[in-house]
Parts: sequence; C-alpha cells; structure tokens
Amino acid sequence: MTNDEVKTKNKRGRKVDYDGDGGKQAYITSRPLRVLSDIGAYRSFVEIAPDAPKDYALFFNPYDTSELARILDAAFDNPVNFEHIPNNGLEVASHYTPENTKEYLRQALEETLCRHST
Repeated sequence: MTNDEVKTKNKRGRKVDYDGDGGKQAYITSRPLRVLSDIGAYRSFVEIAPDAPKDYALFFNPYDTSELARILDAAFDNPVNFEHIPNNGLEVASHYTPENTKEYLRQALEETLCRHST
C-alpha cells in the first residue's frame, strides 16, 4: 500500500478525503486532539488557570473502552464539532510556564503545611 493509499483509508477501510475538505483534516491533525482518561489528575490541569476553558480535552471513563471508541469515532466522523478543543488545550498548556508552576507548587505546599501544622 502506498503512502497515498494509507492517507485515504482509516482502520475501517472507509475512504477519508484529507485534501478535498477545505483543510479541515489538516487543521485537526496539526493541532492534537487530547483524549484523556477521566481521572482527577487530568481534570486538574485547569487548576493552575481557573479562567482557562474547561473543554480542553475529550474525557472517557477509564473502565469503559467502548466509551473511548465512541468518542474517537465521533471525533473522526465529524471533526468540525471538535475544532475548538485543540485550541482550548493549547490555551490551558500556555499557563504551564516555569513561573506559574513554581507559584502553584508553592501555594500547594503552603496549604499542605498549614493543614498539618494545626
């Protein structure tokens, strides 16, 4: 199979037109769509930036692989509905500067010390 044939077929064998859709696929593939397990650690990414958008990723139940499959199918079948998520993810990530991370950790340590010193 040539590279062009690989580009035009997904795992179900359906043709996917990467070049004839006005750049929508190129847009989606150039900005990664984050699909994360719905656990507290991943949901907490916005704690460092409370004003950041909350829909920065698609979350799935880590105990239900069929939910992951449904989310991925929806994202690949209709990427226009998910175009905002990569940009929101980039916005959340932009808050993770060394300075912000140091301040966030300082505050977390201070809160922990206060709780344990009483």
